[in-house]
This record gives sequence, C-alpha cells and structure tokens, in this order.
Amino acid sequence: MPALKRPRQPQRIVLPPRQATLATETDVLIVGGGPSGLGAALGAAQAGARVVLVERYGFLGGNATAALVIPLMSFHTQRPTFEKAGVTTLLPSDHGPGHPIIAGVVKQLLERLVAAGGAIPPSLDRG
Repeated sequence: MPALKRPRQPQRIVLPPRQATLATETDVLIVGGGPSGLGAALGAAQAGARVVLVERYGFLGGNATAALVIPLMSFHTQRPTFEKAGVTTLLPSDHGPGHPIIAGVVKQLLERLVAAGGAIPPSLDRG
C-alpha cells in the first residue's frame, strides 16, 4: 500500500498592522447591486433593517446595466399567440394579452425608472 502524502501546510504571510475607519454600522450588508442585491436591500429595508448596499462599480443593475441585458423577466402571463405575417414583436411567441406578472422589487424599480424618464412602461407592443 503506498504511503499517504501529508497535506502541505499553508504558507503564512505576516501583514503589518493597520487601521481602518468605521464608516457606519448596519444590520444587513448587501454585497452587489445587481437585481438580486437590489431586491435583498429593498426587502431588508422594508422589514425595518438598517441596510448598506456595496457595489464595486459606479452604477446599480448588474449586467442589466453593464451589458444592457434586457428584459429582466417576462412581463405578462403566458398565453399562446399567433404571429401575423410580416409583423415583428419583441415578445416571445408564447406570450400574449394577459395579466402582468411582475411585482415586488422589480415592479418598484420599473415604476421609478419610468417616473424618472429612464425607461418606458412595459407593454405588449414594446416588450
């Protein structure tokens, strides 16, 4: 039977002592300002927690902002539709007139974007 190799001991690095400034105290720290981070931050704040959201870039929205990955989600209930000849739609073919299914944080985000002139309201014509 071959001898088992002992795991290598991790190398230790000595760092000089340093001081940091405490900027604030928080109940909940959210790391990342993408859609999930925004939802977590708003949900925690609405529950009464003191929230700090930290984002490494100078904007919120994650790839929805950085890479213009839109839409975040489908907006209406799924009902089959029939394509009209020569008509192009931004919605997938399995969506049609139905009830909006977006709620919660994403709905709040969209309402604020529309009110600020940063987006157009979702519709069956525009997606």
